[in-house]
Parts: sequence; C-alpha cells; structure tokens
Amino acid sequence: MLIVEICAFFICKIKNVRLLIVITAVIMIFAGLYYNFLNVKLPFCLDEVLYALPFFLFGYIIRKTKKYLNLFSLRYSVIYLIFGLSINFANLRLNKQLGCVNMFKTELGNIILFFLSAVFMIMFVMSVCYKVDKIKFMNYIGKNSLVYYGLHMIPFYFIFHFLLPKFDKSIGSYILMCTVSTIFVIVCMTIVNIIFTKTPLCIFIGKPYSKKKEL
Repeated sequence: MLIVEICAFFICKIKNVRLLIVITAVIMIFAGLYYNFLNVKLPFCLDEVLYALPFFLFGYIIRKTKKYLNLFSLRYSVIYLIFGLSINFANLRLNKQLGCVNMFKTELGNIILFFLSAVFMIMFVMSVCYKVDKIKFMNYIGKNSLVYYGLHMIPFYFIFHFLLPKFDKSIGSYILMCTVSTIFVIVCMTIVNIIFTKTPLCIFIGKPYSKKKEL
C-alpha cells in the first residue's frame, strides 16, 4: 500500500484525465502480461503493486472527475453485485485449482476476469457506502484506512489462532466467526489509530505532529 501510494503520488500529478485513464489501462495491460508470462514474486510485494495500482488510480479518476459519481447510485448496486459475483464465479470455474482470489499470494486466475470482477465489486461497495456516508464512524475509518489496512492482519491472526479451532465448519459458525473477528479487528485498529494520530508516530502515516502547548 505504501509503494502504491508513492507511485500514485507521481502519476496523479498529471492533470489530463484522459491521459490518466490511458496510463491506468497501460498498467493493467502490463500487469496482465507480467502475470501470464513472468509472475515472479518480487521483494516488498512489488509485483502486487502492478495489480493494486490500477484500482487506486481508478478511484482517484472517479473522484477527480466527479461527473461519474452518478454511477454509484444504490439502484445500480444489485447490477454491480450480480456482475461482480458472476464474473468471479466464472474465474473460479475456469481455474478450478484456484480456491479463491488472493492478491497476497498472487493467485488471481484469469487476469482479465480478475480486474473486471474487482471493478464491479468495488462499484457495488461504493454504491452502498455513498448511502452510509453520514455515519461518522464509517467516515473515521475511511479517513484513517491506511492504519486499518496496514495492520489489521495482526489481530486477525490472533483471532484465528485462538478462536478458529473452537468453531466447527458449519455456515452458522463461519458467519459468527466473521462477525466476531470483524468487530475485534475494528476495535483494535481504532485503538491503534488513536495512538498513531495522537503521538509522534503519526509521521509514519504521513501526518504532521504538532505538540499542543500548555496554557
């Protein structure tokens, strides 16, 4: 995520939206070629940057132009969900050895179907999120997503190590496990984020630290 933001920082200096769209498309094509013909695991997850950067730029372009925001209407959300799940299902069917899509392990299946499915699912999530933007805590998480995204696996692994063995493999237990782990991770990351933002550690997430003077 750090490297993606650094790359996007320089790319997004380009003011021409059409050129940004072309660059995003070129990165996606290069990512597809790399995945299909080379697919070498690089240090610092540099190979994953190729697959994640187009999504980052996609979001930036949508936010910058604003004229496309009407696409994220709740009435379209079901369409996006159906297309996203259908394409992902097709991807899994075509790649039966693929249990699920996993960017961390670079298990993407068909790269074209991967990108298409991901874009539709992102649009579905954004369509829903635009309706919950008045919830202050959701906005808080969104504005501090770097900490939540970057460190959430630590409490997540803790949950799986201690609680997963106590759950059976039924659907009900799986839903309960997901609910408990989600709540636990959000609580932990909120505490960690407060520590990061209220102390000099904030410089690690790109925020300036200013010590309040005593009156």
